[in-house]
Amino acid sequence: MKKFILLQISICIGLIVNAQVSFTVIEPISIAGAYDFTSNGDAADWGLADLNNPADAVQDTVVIAEDGTPGINAQGIPHSNEACSPLTNDVTGKIVMVYRYDGVSTNDCYISTKILNAQNAGAVGVIVVNRVDGVYAYSGFPDGMSTSIPFAFIGKSDGALIRSKIENGETVVAFIGNKLGLFGDDIGIKKMTTLRPQNTATAALTTQAQNEYGFDVGATIYNYGTNDQSTVNITATVVGPNGTWTQSTGPLSILSGDSIDVFTGGTNSIPAYSMTNYPAGSYSLSYEVDLGAITDEASYDDSLGYDFHISDSLISYSFIDPSTNLPMVSSSWRPGGGATSWEACITYKDANASRLGLQGLYFSAAAGTNDLTGEEISLTLYEWNDVFADLNDANFGFSNLNPISYGYYYYPSDLDEVVVYQGFDTPTQLVDDQRYLVCIGNSNANVWLGFGRDANYYANINHYLQPVGPVSDGTQYYALGFGEDKTPLITMKVFDANEMSVIEKEDVSLKLYPNPAQDVLNIESTATVEVTLVDLLGHVVKTQLLSSGNNSVDIESLEKGLYLVKIDGTTSRSFVKN
Repeated sequence: MKKFILLQISICIGLIVNAQVSFTVIEPISIAGAYDFTSNGDAADWGLADLNNPADAVQDTVVIAEDGTPGINAQGIPHSNEACSPLTNDVTGKIVMVYRYDGVSTNDCYISTKILNAQNAGAVGVIVVNRVDGVYAYSGFPDGMSTSIPFAFIGKSDGALIRSKIENGETVVAFIGNKLGLFGDDIGIKKMTTLRPQNTATAALTTQAQNEYGFDVGATIYNYGTNDQSTVNITATVVGPNGTWTQSTGPLSILSGDSIDVFTGGTNSIPAYSMTNYPAGSYSLSYEVDLGAITDEASYDDSLGYDFHISDSLISYSFIDPSTNLPMVSSSWRPGGGATSWEACITYKDANASRLGLQGLYFSAAAGTNDLTGEEISLTLYEWNDVFADLNDANFGFSNLNPISYGYYYYPSDLDEVVVYQGFDTPTQLVDDQRYLVCIGNSNANVWLGFGRDANYYANINHYLQPVGPVSDGTQYYALGFGEDKTPLITMKVFDANEMSVIEKEDVSLKLYPNPAQDVLNIESTATVEVTLVDLLGHVVKTQLLSSGNNSVDIESLEKGLYLVKIDGTTSRSFVKN
């Protein structure tokens, strides 16, 4: 996904507007819940200007559009589902699922044209599925002013989940609109106003004791119902390798149509997450709100959660795919206004950072209908030496940046929105409590840099008042980048600083067996090192941290073929998967 946008900075973080507007799957229960989306109210030129009026809300069965166009698009979706022509199937009174242009074919039309075609066929609402994960606001040009039905623009994976249920013969019922006042007893929470862990992946070496890790929890709870409530409770739970942690607050009172904040350290407080130890592994944070003995009449938004990791080798703000141990791409962005040379960055600061060495970065880029082959991506590690307490500090700025490490990646092929890795020219031992900017950059106006999936830090930035994903347009830095809900995919690859002398790739020897291999590849390593398995198209298919000695790597899920084993971006060995 590409998006031109003028960067804006806003130090004072305002209120969430229209928090009750939602896109929610009601049935089947296996996929029920609220989904990330954009809609009529997020851009101009729509006949239905926004979804604030509950009278405009729709709830009905979801069907897939058919317009008879032959062929299959680049994402494997029939062109007939893209709704660029008048629909041929009966969608009267239904919510119709249509698909965004695939980026390469000739079956191209505006989103507003798809929605108008659905409306003309009798649809009461539309779900538009993106060709990648992630969502953004769509203008109604040129047909939007002729439409009067609500739509929800959702990500590729969410669309695939809904489609799978329809194709399996299950009835999918969805809701689009403002549910304020539709029910008597109805509360809810949403990700935009819920605290999450400060990183999706935190280095295990920096979390060795109880006081070295933890985070605040909390959420804004909304009363969408017509009844005042006095028995509202919220529970936060973290489940991980160290067991289960849970805390609750309540009962609380919320007037009809109002909301209440429950955050660590607030007027209505809930204790911060803290345990005695934090072993490496996968964790989950979940929230649940309830009305005590009263039944919530629309409970699908009463719970939500976040996955996070204590990692041997990664630091990230983006969702980490547990099957590959890699960050997942949501979308690709770049500044508007003719900017050429620019940077996307993440911030890093930790009281125990000196335990870590920074070796390289994972990232992605996109060129759409252009070709990434030969494109240069620069890597820069800056010491951010401006002294400030938070975003509201008068001394906040980017006037004292000291670059201390560099790296350069050159695309070997058109790896559009594929996660790749590049090491810095020289690994760097980090410094305790030093603030860093970790950046990638590009100088081509036709290249977009990757941003992470499930990387909305709006509530965290509002709570902690610390920058997460600054962006430079080549003339200045913007603390909030493209917005608090968009964070660069940049993921730091780190190692034990005590192993600075053995982390260099030329000092590591690998022995692979059997070769060819079928389900398990054994790798004998002379040092602790992270390896990446790469197919011949350059796609990283797996990463794994090897210890010194014998290691087993599960390759059962890989396709048959030749794979490269790389250390720090350089090929060390190859093997064949049978």
